[in-house]
Amino acid sequence: MKQHKIRMFAVLLLVGAILNGYQASASDVHIHCNDPSLSEQHFVSDIAEDDESIYFRITDASSGYSTHIIELKASGSECYIYTPKEYGLSADTFIDMEPGDSGQLWTTLRGEGNHYYIALFGEGQLLAMQECESRPAIGKSGAGWESENGFLFWDGTQTMALPYASESESIGAFAVWNGGLAYADWENGIIWFVGAGAQNEEIFTLPEGQGFTYASLESVGDKLFLSYSADTGASDARNTGLIELSAGRRLSEELRYIIQGRAQSDGSIQLMLTNIWPGNISIYYQGSVTEDNYSVREADTYYSTVGEAASQTDENGNPVGFHFVDSKGNQWIYHLRWAQERGAVSLVNQDGTLIQITGAGLHESSSVYWCGFGVTFDPSAYINSYGSMMVPVRGLGCLLGLDVTWDSAAREVTLHSADTSITLAVGSDFAAVNGKLHPLGTDVIIQDGYTMVPIRFICETFGYDVLWENGAAYIAPLQ
Repeated sequence: MKQHKIRMFAVLLLVGAILNGYQASASDVHIHCNDPSLSEQHFVSDIAEDDESIYFRITDASSGYSTHIIELKASGSECYIYTPKEYGLSADTFIDMEPGDSGQLWTTLRGEGNHYYIALFGEGQLLAMQECESRPAIGKSGAGWESENGFLFWDGTQTMALPYASESESIGAFAVWNGGLAYADWENGIIWFVGAGAQNEEIFTLPEGQGFTYASLESVGDKLFLSYSADTGASDARNTGLIELSAGRRLSEELRYIIQGRAQSDGSIQLMLTNIWPGNISIYYQGSVTEDNYSVREADTYYSTVGEAASQTDENGNPVGFHFVDSKGNQWIYHLRWAQERGAVSLVNQDGTLIQITGAGLHESSSVYWCGFGVTFDPSAYINSYGSMMVPVRGLGCLLGLDVTWDSAAREVTLHSADTSITLAVGSDFAAVNGKLHPLGTDVIIQDGYTMVPIRFICETFGYDVLWENGAAYIAPLQ
């Protein structure tokens, strides 16, 4: 099978990996991708991570299909892209993905006529594939789906039949968990678990006489969550809640549908939730589960009749959406619905610098291209009266992978790499490079609270070539 390399996300991961605790004023960096794997209407709709890789599920807003999954190795040295057609799968869209036990990625796909598939990927290869007769669920240990008289469980090599409980009457939601399947018996109000021994055991039961009117199950690693509503028989009372079944604790009395669950490297579980009966308004929530706490925040609101989100930014000025904190401490912001203003995905480093990537093209006359990718800054780059392109020092430091420190008393900013240091003083047209003064050709200034520096001098000093064409700067490492 082909191994597809994709530069755009490798670049973004590299940027995220080198961001440090800068002390100068924050600035935003926007990376515009011309790679066909990310067009203007593509966006990241899911993120997951294991010890070796971080995974991005990419959705095309024009079709609503998740057309491919990108795998980035934690080292940033390798990047793979998985698409159904490239691997001979008769499917149009990925439905779900889940990192497995041994560095593999479980995925579910749907094709024409609601034909379903399970595909197991790893290291740029399709490792195994299974066609299913109904929509499957996946977990870190395998996949399961309903058959005529029970469930089938597939571990990537073998398929095992798992029977329903003999007294079960109406089967609802189910989830892969602990090497077997947990499932809801709606009529009897029971959550059952059936594993390798084919023995069913009750793991949750509603009060006598109650049945489920709604139930969703979600497994995240070894943890299992249930969101449900039950008929109590009283018109003015409902039994609802969110429960961590694996720990036997009730997290909330609210009724919300579990879209997805993700484990983060800090040990928390992030649940993506939405209101059950949205009507005109779809509200998305993110629930954070730790060992001793549960908190929930509103992640996004969408008005279906007008086809737009209620807001594009949060109280910090960052795009609204679900948050995923990776093992490097960077916060990714992604969405279930596309909006042009949000871009495809955003990354916020630990000190608040926002890096946003989009498939949209550049429209500014003074543009910057870095390693083939269009870049815009906030505040914007501009060419001053001396003919020098000025950019915010912090944004440039992000792109070049430099440590940036600010001395407020001396009004000096210093950029560091492993073997080079540049110190620039506000109001001066000289720079100290490893202690020696060099002319800049223009003054370092502060504009609207941001330190602006000449892009050519900084880039060339740190080993980058800068070419000019039609008022745009093209930055690339020296060959």
